[in-house]
Amino acid sequence: ADKDNRCFEHIDKVIEMIGVQGCSTRQFQRRMSRPGKLHAKQTQDGLLDAIGYQTVPRTVDPSRMVKSLDQLYASAAAVNAVVLDHLGRWALKSRGMFPCDSGSGDGRVVYRYWKDVAGSANERLVRWSCLKKHSRAMEKMTRSLSDDPSRLLDLCRHAIVLDSPHDVAVCLGQVAIDQEVRIERIKNRMSLSYDSSVTAGYRDVVINYR
Repeated sequence: ADKDNRCFEHIDKVIEMIGVQGCSTRQFQRRMSRPGKLHAKQTQDGLLDAIGYQTVPRTVDPSRMVKSLDQLYASAAAVNAVVLDHLGRWALKSRGMFPCDSGSGDGRVVYRYWKDVAGSANERLVRWSCLKKHSRAMEKMTRSLSDDPSRLLDLCRHAIVLDSPHDVAVCLGQVAIDQEVRIERIKNRMSLSYDSSVTAGYRDVVINYR
């Protein structure tokens, strides 16, 4: 228990260093529309190059915000493959797991370490999360986002399942030092100060990044 508490405290310190904990939705939107630091070279990503789309890491062009939900889904579908590559890297370093089909034909889901399935025949059994359903996206955009699709930030979403608070801290550190992503917001429900009764005992760490 003491070791877990130290890990919880370490997670808090890492998030504090990143400087995004407690960021409100309004502050988050301002962060997302703020240009990032320019890099000398553009990304060399085969998928994005193939569709004629180039980006500069950690930057956003506020004059070219997404105008339609169709445009947003097209972008999310392309970016999803890039996100999966990052997830695999982070999971390898932190003993991360993903839900997989049991392979027995009974539809059961089991959790396997990515290090055990990556590059093997069992990789096809991983049940990756799909993009947010269109109906849910439209509902959220209409009810909470003033019909502005550029404010819908979770079409592409995935989860890494971890065994212990220590592994959570390691995984968070891997995301933080990844030079190809920029963390914009973190919801830390693993904090000792978080009242888990609000979520019926459920705890996690949610990260928005680009």
